[in-house]
Amino acid sequence: MKYIKEFEKKMNLGSDNQLANGHVEQASIPKENEGSVQTYVQLLKPERFYMFLEILIYCIVGHFIGYLIAPILKNYFYNNLEWY
Repeated sequence: MKYIKEFEKKMNLGSDNQLANGHVEQASIPKENEGSVQTYVQLLKPERFYMFLEILIYCIVGHFIGYLIAPILKNYFYNNLEWY
């Protein structure tokens, strides 16, 4: 227990909305800082946003590649397969 308290002091944890591993349980803004932009920026999770952008880019690139490859594959299979 002593080590956990020391770890919380080192990591600046121990507030109501943070767990021991650093993850925020719920987003809460102090009343005195409620309107400032900085607190809202702190609440945003950039990792989630970057992951969303990455998946979106993969989807767009995948569609373009599919549109380029599909006619080639279609012509190859239509011309080289014998249907019985």
